[in-house]
Amino acid sequence: MHARLGLLVLCLALAACPTPRRGGGDDDDSAPDDDDDDTNGQFDLSGVPDGVYGVPYTGVIRVPNYSGPVVMQIVAGELSAGLSLDTDGIITGTPAYAGPVELEVQASGMTGRADLIGAVDFVIALDDQPDAFLGYEHDQLTSLAAYDLQLDMWVRAEGGGEPGMSEYTPSLGVYLRGPNGIAEQGMNDDERIGDVAFAEVEATLSNWTAAEELESNPGAGYPDPHIPDGLPPELDADTGTLFAGGDTGEADLEFSHPTLGDVQTRLLVVVPDWCPLGEHEGGPSDDGFCE
Repeated sequence: MHARLGLLVLCLALAACPTPRRGGGDDDDSAPDDDDDDTNGQFDLSGVPDGVYGVPYTGVIRVPNYSGPVVMQIVAGELSAGLSLDTDGIITGTPAYAGPVELEVQASGMTGRADLIGAVDFVIALDDQPDAFLGYEHDQLTSLAAYDLQLDMWVRAEGGGEPGMSEYTPSLGVYLRGPNGIAEQGMNDDERIGDVAFAEVEATLSNWTAAEELESNPGAGYPDPHIPDGLPPELDADTGTLFAGGDTGEADLEFSHPTLGDVQTRLLVVVPDWCPLGEHEGGPSDDGFCE
């Protein structure tokens, strides 16, 4: 009899004890255990795979050891075009741009948990696009297309000119033909659908021809004389950056990709105070290409 009474008391005592819970319940405001690894800014990215351009995508960002309410938002970086992140941490859509995706995501509003900020990185690959080709952003001298200078890359020789114009790094990308049906190295209606890292291409600079000594000719756009000093331009094949030396002149420039083809253009190294439109009445032109 006494044994049965003791067993009944023990059972009642156990039933009265609270059941241990993991964080995330709506009514659980307790702090996480000290040994939890949830507050180090790292998310569970096992549900965030790499994707493919043009193929529907789904990814899920999770907070480890937590399943309660959460509000997730991007605080740095951006998703590829065609993708979106909802507040539950679910990424959906059809990627319309290929390349790496690098985000900083914040998780807030969690029950019993401090806000987290962590990196979320994945890649949207370009798979089986036979019509894609290599091109670049024609973002130099865009107001001088009538002079055909938009087709060239250019830098200023050492010794002056606008700050930062003694080097230039072109932005290579993957393109598709636009409505006109012509591949134009990224110009006009070509549609850019992804980025290309310089590690993927072979870059060459060849056939450098230095210009002769230039006399002052304000009407042609260079008011001061230029005397070459034996310093040709350089190309950093790892980054694709073009560096001007002390000489003006021209060279052939090529970027080749194993599957996307190549881009062939010219490098122009111009005098420091080159002003393509010449001097206007009242002084140099104000189009941004003069000192």
